[in-house]
Amino acid sequence: MTHSPRWIVYLSMILVTTLASADADGPSPFQRNFLDQFPDLHKVILKTKATTTPDAQHAAVEALIRRLLPPKDAARFLFDVNPSAFSDPAVDTAKITSNGKVVRILGNSGTACTFALYDFLKYQCGCQVAWSGRQLTLPAVFPVITRVVRKADWLHYYQNVCTASYSSVWWNWTRWEQEIDWMALQGINFPLAFTGQEEMWRRVYTKRGLNDDDLASFFVGPAFLAWGRMGNIRRWDGPLSAHWLNGQVELQHKILERMASLGIIPILPAFGGIVPEALQRIYPQMKYSRLQSWSHFPDNMTRSYLLDPSDPLYVSLGQEFIHEVKG
Repeated sequence: MTHSPRWIVYLSMILVTTLASADADGPSPFQRNFLDQFPDLHKVILKTKATTTPDAQHAAVEALIRRLLPPKDAARFLFDVNPSAFSDPAVDTAKITSNGKVVRILGNSGTACTFALYDFLKYQCGCQVAWSGRQLTLPAVFPVITRVVRKADWLHYYQNVCTASYSSVWWNWTRWEQEIDWMALQGINFPLAFTGQEEMWRRVYTKRGLNDDDLASFFVGPAFLAWGRMGNIRRWDGPLSAHWLNGQVELQHKILERMASLGIIPILPAFGGIVPEALQRIYPQMKYSRLQSWSHFPDNMTRSYLLDPSDPLYVSLGQEFIHEVKG
């Protein structure tokens, strides 16, 4: 057994953020060099796009504005989602046309329409939608304009892996609904969606022969999930109750359904190699390393176990986890 550098755990995060930050004109030389090291993954990312139908995205945009504005104000905005409306379907683009009474927005995706909506509200009406509050008083007569808005990036990435533990782990559906609306208005179409993954791991490891006590010494409490997922700590402030785990899965279903309806592409979790200590009992020959201690936690709550990627168990566990996530 050997010590392993912590960067292995973060590799997938680096891949995602590097790919997502490429602008509409393509990757920078640094990004291109990085992508060349992972050609298969690059091909997958280039094919990344929303699969929700234009009609479904249109309905979701209409529902969003009804949540955002009173009925009379919402009726002053008309939307059309047409993926072939502009020359480059990969980059969110929309045309805003206002005759003073009604605003028509033609976008090539749901997020293009919502991005354009907020552009008009913010820059033509002096409105704001923020985490701390909203100002949505509309003028009696809109400015008369015709304007095309185009996002600079083809994918707009949002959040980092610590966001859950800093904030969103305590959110209910009402708060998540507000956040997803905010994402859509900002033109975000590539956010992390990590809620509920502990239940997926519980299912995988239970099928492999681990019991509740084994998992209680692995999972951390809700406020520390980010650092448990990254392998910084284990068992701290746990265990997680069945009620909490099931509630998080139910919440994730709502999150994913709403994101997809708007044309938002969620980034789902995958296997990074961190495994429970008790897995050694089931697979005594498994190859692993121990991470170094972290932030003065005692050894029995840190120094996580990192499965060697060359071990066949690594691939099979990853496949089983993805199967659970997709199911």
